[in-house]
Formats: sequence, C-alpha cells, structure tokens
Amino acid sequence: MNKKIENPTPNGIVPRSKFFPDKDKTDCPYYIANTRKCSHTNSSCVGPIHCSMFCPDDKYPRFNSEWSKETTLYIYKNSLICHNEKHPIVSRSVWLVGRDDLKITITNAEYCKYCDKFYLEYERFISLKKEFGILIGNFVEMYATATSLKAESTLHLNGYTVDQRYNLSAEDRQYIIKKLIDMEILTYKDILEYLNFFINTHKNDDRFLFAVAKWTEDLNFVLLQMLKLPPHIIKEIKSLDFGSS
Repeated sequence: MNKKIENPTPNGIVPRSKFFPDKDKTDCPYYIANTRKCSHTNSSCVGPIHCSMFCPDDKYPRFNSEWSKETTLYIYKNSLICHNEKHPIVSRSVWLVGRDDLKITITNAEYCKYCDKFYLEYERFISLKKEFGILIGNFVEMYATATSLKAESTLHLNGYTVDQRYNLSAEDRQYIIKKLIDMEILTYKDILEYLNFFINTHKNDDRFLFAVAKWTEDLNFVLLQMLKLPPHIIKEIKSLDFGSS
C-alpha cells in the first residue's frame, strides 16, 4: 500500500493533496483495478484512497455547493490557480449585505467545482464597493496568510477604515462592526484585539491623533454592545487589556 506512485506530476498535474488536504478521496473513474494504473496519467496507482494526483478534468467535478451567508468569498488579484489548472469553473450569483441590511446580489462570481470555493476578482470587488458604499460578507483576500492580520484584513475588506480621505462616519464604521459580529464573520474578541492593538501602537504618535480617537470611539461602542451578552461570554474575553489611555 505504500508503493511509490511513478511520475507523480506528469504534464504539470498538481498533487490532489494541495487542494484537498482535509477531504476524503472518493472512487476515481480513472483507476484500472486489474492493472493498478491511472488511465488519466498512464502511471502506476495504488488506488483512489491513496491517490496523490489531481485530475483537471471537467467530466469529474467533486462539488456543487450553494451560496449562503456563511460562505467565504475569496478575493483574488491578477491570476487564479484554478484558471491555470483548468478547473471546472462556473458562473454563480452570490448575495452580500449592504447598508440598512439591504440584500445585494452579485452576478457572475466564479465557483470552482474542484476546490469548492467562490471567487471574485479584486478590481470588480473594488468597483462594487464604490457602487454600493458598504458591502458586508465573509471576505478573504487570497494569499494573505498571516493569521495575526485576519481581523485587520477582514475589517478593511468590509470597508472599515478611519482614514480621513474616506470620511466614514461613526455610524457607518459601527454598522460594519456590528454586522460582522451578527453574521459571525468576526467575534467580539477579534475586533477588540484589533482596535486595542492599533490604539496602543499609535496613541503616542501625533500623526494618528484623529485615528486613535475614532478607534477609541469604536472600541467603546463594542464594549457597550458586549453588555448585552450573557455573563459567561463576557468572562471569556475579560482577560484582554482594553485600555485606551
């Protein structure tokens, strides 16, 4: 069962494990049991359970998920590996949340049936944000892998900013924060850690005077919202240092 697969990446085929590290491998239509061969790659194979190959063939899609409010929308720039590997990609409509809980339908997002992911090109994403002002969703920027930047990136992708050039009102900033919490995209802890970090990092820099004031205003808003939580939830995040002075 541990026999090494010959020629594991012929013609640039990508190992399946790169795309499905946590997913079970199902029966494969390319496996020829009596010869223990893969008809797709014409190489030896120990069977679909141990297959390390990824077969970019539209005839064999593995997923067909529907969009929901919890679904992640991956924002990509320039090229997408699914395009390069010729994965079966179909056009799908997705819906996001705008100002005042407005449901905004985005047509022609991309859905990869191999990777089970929804994608939107970055320039189109920015264009939609300019058109609708506020777009709330579970956005992830492709190749942003630093976990410590998760909250910052998610907040910014959802339009949160204290940059004076954008002149976002406190009402708009706090609407974004509340929707991200209500939709369970970020937690109270995620947002409090983010705001507290930036307040403490920039509070002694006069260049960030107005920014710190806005972060502090938003932090106090979140703390007030927390008063509505059950006591055991508050206790879980009570150990964090949320001082703003």
